[in-house]
Amino acid sequence: MKQLAKQACVTAATILLTVLPASIVNAQETPVGDVSFGYQWQRVSSAGCEGDGCSETLPAGWYVDISGGSHMFRLVGQFDGSSKSDAFDETGLKVNVLTYAAGVRTNATDGSVRPFAQFLLGGMRTSSSQPGFTDQSEHAFMIDAGGGVNIPAGPRWGARVGFDYRRGFFKDEEGGAVNAFRFNVGVVFNLVG
Repeated sequence: MKQLAKQACVTAATILLTVLPASIVNAQETPVGDVSFGYQWQRVSSAGCEGDGCSETLPAGWYVDISGGSHMFRLVGQFDGSSKSDAFDETGLKVNVLTYAAGVRTNATDGSVRPFAQFLLGGMRTSSSQPGFTDQSEHAFMIDAGGGVNIPAGPRWGARVGFDYRRGFFKDEEGGAVNAFRFNVGVVFNLVG
């Protein structure tokens, strides 16, 4: 997971170093997209489970997304991961959730606080490992509905605060759905055309 997170950060930095200088040169043009990356926190729970031990908080997370399109409606791609080590009573268990999705975003482009809403479809991968046991991994279709605000800090960049509800449709005897609530904060760079 550390290698995957490192690759995602290198990819995001490469995109920024390629696209951002052109955006700064054209400072008077209208934003037609953005690139954002930052920290995320996730709470994941099994839909068919009752009682203690049915949910887990994953405090170590990251995200990167890029959007492009018209002034108010954009296509967006998002990639993120969350993890927690020693998740259950210091047993050495490590839990990871990795998601990838694409969809649409609508956003306000004027004002000191610019709200946005998005709907994404994609995949969710959960994995766990524990010393002395076989590693486990599952993949599922996922929907993501969320929103947030962009807060401009300069002509071409700002801060982002967002939240999402996600549902992963895993297959097992008990229905297998996983619900996740995600909170994220990050930096957003506007792309101009």
